[in-house]
Amino acid sequence: MSRGPYVWPAYSTISFYKRKTKPTWSTRDRGIDLADALMMHATTNSRTVYFGLTTKNKQWKRWNLAVLKKIEGLVKYDLGFDGYQVTITRVTKLGQKCSTEFIWKLRIRTRGF
Repeated sequence: MSRGPYVWPAYSTISFYKRKTKPTWSTRDRGIDLADALMMHATTNSRTVYFGLTTKNKQWKRWNLAVLKKIEGLVKYDLGFDGYQVTITRVTKLGQKCSTEFIWKLRIRTRGF
């Protein structure tokens, strides 16, 4: 199934962490569904994960507000589509090259909790 404009940037690596420095797994799948990947086997109504993204896409130069809003919009859309609310906190500072990983803290919960 194609997700059209709702895919991650080309040449990206998406990583997930239990804590800022404890990686759990990563993928290069542009069509990864965060709700399925992160919440399908969750045993509680909420979960906190750290989400990291790097890209070598030449159109994505630096982590600026426009780029961050695009990625954060994809996160909200992806999780919201499946009935989750997400609170996004930026961990990394603005201005670095997009080939350097940017990390967000995601607090994901079922709507109503």
